[in-house]
Amino acid sequence: MIFCILSAALINAGAYNIVKNSVSAYSRQNWDNNANLRIYMIEDLEKQYQFFGKTETEVIDFLGHPSNVSYYSGKRLEYYIGDGYIDPYTYDIIIENDVVSGTAIVQH
Repeated sequence: MIFCILSAALINAGAYNIVKNSVSAYSRQNWDNNANLRIYMIEDLEKQYQFFGKTETEVIDFLGHPSNVSYYSGKRLEYYIGDGYIDPYTYDIIIENDVVSGTAIVQH
């Protein structure tokens, strides 16, 4: 019985890692087709593409149109990246002086 429990735990952990790795790798296709799983792609996205100093047009060419644009603390391009327990998460790209000055994951 202990062997069965341990085997099930190992299989579950392995399956989880396979699924997580497949959705955590950023690609434009994954980004466009898996909006609720984008939160897992952010780390890989930031490793692949340095947003700092890029223009708004370059960001939109790379990620597509944002789900919202706000003007809190500079212009922010807000990309929906998944649901939280209560409020959704967005990946905000902050534009100041016409270039990216920062990024943030924000729960609204």
